[in-house]
Amino acid sequence: MKELNLLLIIARDKDRTAYAKYFSRHALASYTTLPCHGTAQNKVLDLLGIEQTEKIILLSVIGKQQTKDVLNTLPDQMEIDLPGRGIGLVIPVNSMGGIRSMQALTGSTEAEEREVVKMEYNAHLIIAILNKGFSDVAMEAARAAGAGGGTVVRAKGTYGKGDEHFFGMTLAEEKDTVLIVATEAQRKPIMQALMHQASEKPELGTVTFSVPVSDTMGLRLDRNFNPQK
Repeated sequence: MKELNLLLIIARDKDRTAYAKYFSRHALASYTTLPCHGTAQNKVLDLLGIEQTEKIILLSVIGKQQTKDVLNTLPDQMEIDLPGRGIGLVIPVNSMGGIRSMQALTGSTEAEEREVVKMEYNAHLIIAILNKGFSDVAMEAARAAGAGGGTVVRAKGTYGKGDEHFFGMTLAEEKDTVLIVATEAQRKPIMQALMHQASEKPELGTVTFSVPVSDTMGLRLDRNFNPQK
């Protein structure tokens, strides 16, 4: 399969137009935008005299050369390395659902073989899916285990058995999806804390997993953090 990566950018909502221009300028075939918000506690924001900043998540599937281009240009052109401007993650994609998906997501139907390279990932994206309204509770446990912060995306579950019906319509249960970026050393204690919390508080309905991240931009996890290039 052609070497592909998922580019995930968390940015300020007010930079939405600027990112649209960046994606167009660098010929990224397609991308998806999702609204989200940070997990800074309200009492901390009040103390600092600032308001919660609305954020967006941008997702795009990109090839090997596009990945190099993004890593070289995104920090300078979008100033993502400045505090508060966002972060970027590159996540390897290991399969694609046919030529149609390849065309839609990358603008190409090429099927070059991916070079087999054993990689060690120093960063991970932890994904926790919870019932709506419990993201702050989950973040308390994650922070206690070493997480620096997270991003919350509102979503809806599609579980068939648990769906309720109203006048013939299915009402899917609303969910909070929490995204936390962590080093390899941080990943295990954070996930253990979330799993322990899930067993102690089943009403949260927590499902937790992680995916490896090959490159990061605008991220300061700790002094010894050196993501693979």
